[in-house]
Amino acid sequence: LNYYLGREYMYKGEWQKCIDTLTRYLKLPSATWNEERCAAMRWIAKSYHMMKNIRQAYAWYFRAVAEAPHMREPYVECAKMAYQIADWPMAFFMAEEALKIKERSKTYVNMGYSWDHTPHDLAAIACYRLKMYERARKHAQAALEITPNDERLKNNLRLIEEKIKEAG
Repeated sequence: LNYYLGREYMYKGEWQKCIDTLTRYLKLPSATWNEERCAAMRWIAKSYHMMKNIRQAYAWYFRAVAEAPHMREPYVECAKMAYQIADWPMAFFMAEEALKIKERSKTYVNMGYSWDHTPHDLAAIACYRLKMYERARKHAQAALEITPNDERLKNNLRLIEEKIKEAG
């Protein structure tokens, strides 16, 4: 019950209630399923991010990764937050770690954005910002292979290729 209530608070943007409820859930003796615990930790992290407490958000994303390191979701969500706050080294690291995971978990807590172009897109943008243009191009190309008709992805690849020509 606490798990679903905490999730509802997160969807409604009631960040502190989400944190309080899911923290209670994590302390329950019955809260033993790692993937569900990971989801709760991700929602706590998102709540802290939305409350502008980045240090706590990172701490909870790292706990979520430790709880279920075989799932892409905590890596991708942490990379998304890092992107939003322009923490390019963290966005790069987390996106690349997510991409090392090749098999989806068999549970309902999988999120589509962890398996579409998003991880490659985040990695491409982070690489570009870190002036790793060749690596950015590889990720941008991979993102476009997954979602070939996305104009933003096409434009990003064009920008990266222009930067490579300039640097060449």
